[in-house]
Amino acid sequence: MKSLKKIRQAALAFTALFLVFATFPPNGARAEVETIAFKFALANAVSNDDSLYEFYQERNFRPIWIVGEAAATRRTALFAALEDAAGHGLPQNRYKPDRLLSLFADARTTKDLAVAESATSLAYLQFARDLHTGALEPEAIDEGIKRKRRNIETSFLMTRILAPDPDSFLAELAPSNPAYLNLRKELLRL
Repeated sequence: MKSLKKIRQAALAFTALFLVFATFPPNGARAEVETIAFKFALANAVSNDDSLYEFYQERNFRPIWIVGEAAATRRTALFAALEDAAGHGLPQNRYKPDRLLSLFADARTTKDLAVAESATSLAYLQFARDLHTGALEPEAIDEGIKRKRRNIETSFLMTRILAPDPDSFLAELAPSNPAYLNLRKELLRL
């Protein structure tokens, strides 16, 4: 019974992704992202994260998630990975995939496109770091734990997601040690 429910949920998620991405980007988006208004809106949207701002500044505030075939490939890979977050023991709602889908579906203005772009980058960075190093801060659980989470640089993560095969990169972020793989296998079985 649980497996049938999971199949239905996966089918609904896939259908939602297809509908959103089949109609995205809206007409004129390619031209919109080349405007000064878009670049300013994106700069404003990422201004609270210095490393992310620097990444986009180096790219002249060109988007990576919203326009073109490569962006569609990245979006699809990210949303598939977010769909599987619970299978890694990660809190899926932390990455707000439903909100991201709504941002893409409802994007009509230059500002909307910039917000969708920045929100997707922020969700991706959070997910990638959580997947690679864990979602919890060890010292927050117990002050006696002296182990610190390793930080993965924003520039590394953003540059690597631009690779031709984002699915492979996202898969490589998960730990590969046998203990983790056994835990994941058991979690998926439940």
